[in-house]
Formats: sequence, structure tokens, C-alpha cells
Amino acid sequence: MIDLKRLIAPITIGAISLSAASSHAIVTMESLHTLKPAEGFSGQLDLNLSGSSGSTEKQEYGASSRLQWHQDRRYTNFLLLDGSHGEVDGVTNTDKGFVHARHIRPLRTALDGELFAQAEQNRFARLTLRTLAGGGARFTLIDRPERGLVVAGLGAFWSREEIDDAYADAGDDTLWRANGYLVAKYRFSPSAQLTNTLYYQPAFEAVDDYRLIEQFALAVTLTDTLTLGLTIDHAYDSRPPIGVDQGQMSYKTTLGIRF
Repeated sequence: MIDLKRLIAPITIGAISLSAASSHAIVTMESLHTLKPAEGFSGQLDLNLSGSSGSTEKQEYGASSRLQWHQDRRYTNFLLLDGSHGEVDGVTNTDKGFVHARHIRPLRTALDGELFAQAEQNRFARLTLRTLAGGGARFTLIDRPERGLVVAGLGAFWSREEIDDAYADAGDDTLWRANGYLVAKYRFSPSAQLTNTLYYQPAFEAVDDYRLIEQFALAVTLTDTLTLGLTIDHAYDSRPPIGVDQGQMSYKTTLGIRF
């Protein structure tokens, strides 16, 4: 199961410091790049559950929560928690989670500064723990509330990864990565929108050590408090740990509860 205490501890200092400054990360965060939250405190809880029985017993469940504190034209603070667990015939095949904190501060029209901190683990990617912190700038290229939004970002982050001891490459790895992203959101009705997010994260020490992350997301508003979402994630790591594929794909549907 996901060890939330292990995840939360490394990020506590970062989360506190971000409450007075800006943020972003190594997993897709499109809602944090494009979301325009209500004044004050608000949030959303997303739940997903799937399973099957018969010749194969399968179950997978997960939950995520997004909390935000927003002061118009001053700052926006975010805190995210996410975890999922899955089993096939009683054998665990999914065990991952992350905690993310971010602070965004407007600098001028169409330009924001952001700082971030994150901790994550993924047992089946041999990632015992990854912690990272960094920052950058975010540029709003197109902003048409009724139709769509395009945002580009550029920055960098420092990361430390603990790889499990299953193979000879076990141990800790620390490095700096550049972080570039492009987010395009299209609203095709008042209650439904499509979003595509692309990240490129090369290491400063070696440009052939890079990560590409893409997420396609469909969100449909059901009521004032309920949303239905579908996300498809593609990730490519040019230098993954031994025994882990370079390319990964995942998808999930979620029911979101806003508050």
C-alpha cells in the first residue's frame, strides 16, 4: 500500500515555504496551469474504482484531492494528493502516489511566476521515492474564456531519486532538469472541454537523458458540484531504471466532487 507518511514528510517544508511564494512538477499538472479558481478556499475530490470477477479477479481504486487558496491578482496556492492501488488475483500490480505543492504569483499581464515542490513513489517503476523542487515562468498565449486557452511554460527543477535494490543500478540519483511545457484547452460546450498537455524535461548534464510526458483529458460538468473526467497519459523516459520500459501509457475515469 502507499506510504503517505513517507511521501508527506519530505514535502512539508516545501509546502510551507510555497504558501508565501510560486509552483509546478514532473507529472502532468494541466489543471494547475489553466485553472481559474474561485476567490478564497476551494477544492475538488476525485474518485475512481474498477474491477472484474470470474476467471480473473481484478480491482483497482484511487483517490486524489486538490485544495487551493486564491487571492485575485495576488497569488494562488495549490496542494495536491494522489494515490492508487490495484490487484489481479490477489497480487498487487499498482502502488503509487504523490504529493505536490505550488504557489503562483502574477508578474504582469499574461505572465506568472511559479515555484513548486513534490514527492512521489511508484513501486512498479522501481521508484522508492522522488523529491523535487524548482520554479519558472508561465506565459498565457491565448485566453478566450468561451472557447479555449493556450499556456506555455519554461523553468527548471532539482530532483533526487531513490531506486530500489532489485538491480545493479540501485541507489540515489540527483540532477537538474529543464522543464518546458505547452497546454492547449478547447471548450466545445459550456459543460465540456478537451485539454492536451505536453512536457519536455531534459537533464542539464546530458541532453540524451530526457523525459516526455503527454496527457489528453476530457472533462464534463454534470452538476454544480459533480464532474466526470477521462484522462489518457503517455510518458517516455530515455533512461529508465533497469527492468522498466521506456514508454508507459495509462488511462482512468474519475468522478469529481467540487467544494
